[in-house]
Amino acid sequence: MASSDDFALAEQFLKKAVALDPTDGEAWAADALLSCGARVFGFDLSDARKDAARTQAENAIKLSPDSGQARLARAYSLRFNPQTREEAIRLLRAEAASQPTNRLVLRTLSSALRGARELEQALVYLDKAAALPGSDPITHSMRGVLLRALNRFAEAEAAFDEALAIAPNYVFANWHKLELLLEVRGDLARATAHLAKVPPAYFLDDRAAMTAYEVSLYSRDAGKCLEVMRHAKDYMARDGPKAIFTARAYRLAGNEEAARSDFKTALRLVDERLAAQTNDSVLLSYKLEILASLGERAVAEPLLREILQRRSTGDSSITGDKIAYFALLLNQRETALAALESYYRTTPDVFQSKVKLRYDPRWDPLRGDPRFEALLKAPEPKK
Repeated sequence: MASSDDFALAEQFLKKAVALDPTDGEAWAADALLSCGARVFGFDLSDARKDAARTQAENAIKLSPDSGQARLARAYSLRFNPQTREEAIRLLRAEAASQPTNRLVLRTLSSALRGARELEQALVYLDKAAALPGSDPITHSMRGVLLRALNRFAEAEAAFDEALAIAPNYVFANWHKLELLLEVRGDLARATAHLAKVPPAYFLDDRAAMTAYEVSLYSRDAGKCLEVMRHAKDYMARDGPKAIFTARAYRLAGNEEAARSDFKTALRLVDERLAAQTNDSVLLSYKLEILASLGERAVAEPLLREILQRRSTGDSSITGDKIAYFALLLNQRETALAALESYYRTTPDVFQSKVKLRYDPRWDPLRGDPRFEALLKAPEPKK
């Protein structure tokens, strides 16, 4: 799997190609596909990147309207806006019909259908891609992700194994197999054994490193937690400040001075972003956790009330298990238990493992509480 540095280097080359010939529609299309990939891989989730993909794709289709790559780029760029998702699927279906042996087209259509929760249809197109001649670990890995979403866990694991049989060092397949072993199987021993086999490049992907961190955290190995996060960015696109996680590890190790130092580093990073995005709920949640972890209850408690108010009016960006953890940090035990009970009581469509409740040290203050133990003993729901 390409790293963010790989994407940055490729983008430099594509910018040069466009600058050399601004009338080259294929160069614009390649640039648009790279921008789409940056979002899909989680390297750049900004609105600016989404807008860039759309502009680049529009330039490509104007300059090369008969190009299959330009048409794919246009359809791909429309995926990221809920208002244009149906149009993207329509265009991608047309491309799948005209380019039936183009794996990228089939995989992109499948991803768009998965985003629209048309999971069975999404699987049809991945099956078509898998049936094409040649070995393709990307398709097998994507099938694994989709089969997991369909709660077909044995097939999902087999799909990841097929991908790894073709490309043992493929980061995407290693990451998602590790997630499945940990979050679905709840098998910490197998997850730890698999983590020991992943290639060094695995830790260059922030999301993959975070899963490795969880395995290490649940094993209560503070040193390993710090090791697996060594190459993560200071501010991760999906998970926020790395320093929050290293601070937790230092606290687990009993190094309170280092923990407080890293929490303060994380706070600076969050405050920098809050200056430009004052109303962002996720940023506020990071600040809440940091302040509560530093013992600043008088400042943290109003933030928890604010987030609870937002949730009551439909803001679902902060999940119930996170609310429970924030409440626990603030010694609000009743709020924490109620939030956990609510979180695990909702049962729509995706399997919700209780592996975090069983192993995560953050829940240690609740162990032995009858309500918490009842949660652990109850069947794992769908979520």
